[in-house]
Formats: sequence, C-alpha cells, structure tokens
Amino acid sequence: MDAQSKPIKVVLADDNIDLTSVLRRLLELEPDIECVGCVADARDVVEEVARWEPQVLVIDLSMPGGDIATIVGDLHMISPGLRTIVFSGFSDDERIDRSMAAGACRFVCKDDGLQELVDAIRNVASDPMPTSP
Repeated sequence: MDAQSKPIKVVLADDNIDLTSVLRRLLELEPDIECVGCVADARDVVEEVARWEPQVLVIDLSMPGGDIATIVGDLHMISPGLRTIVFSGFSDDERIDRSMAAGACRFVCKDDGLQELVDAIRNVASDPMPTSP
C-alpha cells in the first residue's frame, strides 16, 4: 500500500467472539486492511456500519438477533457503497441465495481459510460493481 492509499475499512459481524477476535488480529496484519469494528449480534450490525462507514462488512450467515438476508438488504438500501461478504461455516444454499439476492457481493466458507477471506475483501473493495463468483 502506498502512502496515498487508505486502508480498506472492515466491520466483522459474527457471534463467535473468539473467531472474531482472531480474525481481527490477523486482518490487522494486512497493510491495506483496517478492522474498525466488531459485533456479535445481528441487531447491532446496522448501527456499527453507520458508525464506522466501512467499505466491507464480513457477516456470518447465522447470528442471533435477526435475519441476515434482511439486514443485508437494509444495508444495501442505506449504504449502497457497502460491500458485504457472507462468511459462514454452513452452506445453507437457500439463506446464501437470499443474502446474495439482497445485495451481498460474495460468499466465503469459513473452511476456505483466511487467505480466501483476505482476497475476497480486497476484490470486493476494489470492484465498483462486485458480483459473486
């Protein structure tokens, strides 16, 4: 990252606090990524995104406090520049499809590893019209 570039601001939303803590520390080792916020309840996602205005939201498909597809849709309407990555250990096709239809840019399986997530963050942040692979 050159001196003129700003890091990609990311908010993590996952009810597994241990995983979120580790992810935050690992993402902050990336010179072009800044983890600005973390939430463990879906009810707090919209507020956290409004507070930090990140370029990318990484959100777990299964969180307490709300339907992720609905939240993704609400955020897409409120903040059309926000890029959302659904990050989950479950491959629930129906919920993934609903989240993608609501405006999520990409799905990354937790089993795919950190580099896949980092690559997805960079890709969706740099693509003005991201689409899911």
